[in-house]
Amino acid sequence: MKAHTYLLPVSAKLFWTMGKQNLSIARAVAEFVDNSIDARVEGFTEVRVYLEEDRIVVEDNSSGMSIEELVKALTPAQGTSKDKSHVGGYGFGLKTASAVLGNRVEIVTAREDSYIAYNAILENPFTQSNKLVAVAETEANNEWGIVIREESKSDLKNGTRLVISDLNIPIDDVERNEVFEHFAKTFGNFILNKQLELYVDDELIEPFEFDRIWHKDFEITVRNKYGDDCKANGWVGITRVSSNATTSKTKNGFHLYINGRLVKYGVWYGVEYHNEMRLLTGEIYLENFEPNLTKTEVMEKTHEWKSFLDEFSKWFKENRIRYHANMETKELTRKKKEALAIEKELKAAKEPSKRVKSKKISLEVPVEGNNSKNNNIARSILASVIATPDETDGVKVNGDLGSARDPILNNIASMENTTSENTTSENTTSENAMSENTTSENTTSENTTSENTTS
Repeated sequence: MKAHTYLLPVSAKLFWTMGKQNLSIARAVAEFVDNSIDARVEGFTEVRVYLEEDRIVVEDNSSGMSIEELVKALTPAQGTSKDKSHVGGYGFGLKTASAVLGNRVEIVTAREDSYIAYNAILENPFTQSNKLVAVAETEANNEWGIVIREESKSDLKNGTRLVISDLNIPIDDVERNEVFEHFAKTFGNFILNKQLELYVDDELIEPFEFDRIWHKDFEITVRNKYGDDCKANGWVGITRVSSNATTSKTKNGFHLYINGRLVKYGVWYGVEYHNEMRLLTGEIYLENFEPNLTKTEVMEKTHEWKSFLDEFSKWFKENRIRYHANMETKELTRKKKEALAIEKELKAAKEPSKRVKSKKISLEVPVEGNNSKNNNIARSILASVIATPDETDGVKVNGDLGSARDPILNNIASMENTTSENTTSENTTSENAMSENTTSENTTSENTTSENTTS
């Protein structure tokens, strides 16, 4: 197979210096996905991303590139498409993202109508670990010579595969989770519209969807300094989910799109953030507005963007968006509280009733005899025992009560019976005594009467 040498109109130093950008793995890899979307065949492409320990792999089944298109793709400021509807922009995405992620980039690409594939390897010659430089640079002309080799298509019928290694950013769970969250939002519309099927480590990305309970549509047209129309449309509404508006996990704030591609989310336009606006959300779709080089935000100092913000603020006030947001938020909060209260009651009803466990005490308790002091102590023990559930150890009286419980209860009952019998005996004796006294008195009375009669 042949090898072709091309001189890129940029120095190797400048190429790799473009990697000095504060981009996360999620945003950098998203640049490769953008290119796959722009090159999709018949309106659809499948993209697979693999986040491995020592490398990142991105492959698609898009149209692939010819050798001329590959050279252009590797040249800064030379995008492969001039179509303004494409999500790619200035021709820096692939180069910048590659330099951000690692120090070695391998690109394999093939078109369906070609019998060969093209392979280009770029290595950063300015790293300490790179002792063998596989590229030649002509500093006098600020050119960088790269080698592109022909190879058999093998399993790559059509599409492009990128392999980035000697990584600059370690892949941890935080970075990996951010990729899933960022992709779900950034490419959600393409997924919902059946234009893209996206996988990360063989896991299908599910598109982010708003869970809104109220919304109002808007459409605004402004002009740039050249007199061209710049259109913005979308909706503003209330979501059911409240989250921190400054994190990638948020479901509130506005999502800002340019040419259908999400460039920023969780931001506020037209109104200052306030707690009563915490559930406010929406989507803003921009057409003919300019993004920055890394497609992370819109160029905010332009005439068209400032004009849009003015018109958007007016629309907010005219449609009383703040009032509606406040009222809908209060109503949703009230319903949530009611639902939580009902859930709490149902949960409490299902739980078994709580039982009071016995306390362990140590007392010298004489349980023999029937004097009133002992009886009172026994009664207090009885009260403690009765208040204790059967499955517990009960009261502790110089050791575990255990089998001693029944004798104590029996003793108390016996003392009560003895007391009752004694009381009955005492009452009988008293009655007998009273009867004897009455008889004696009667006898005396009779004797007295007899004496009186005799006299």
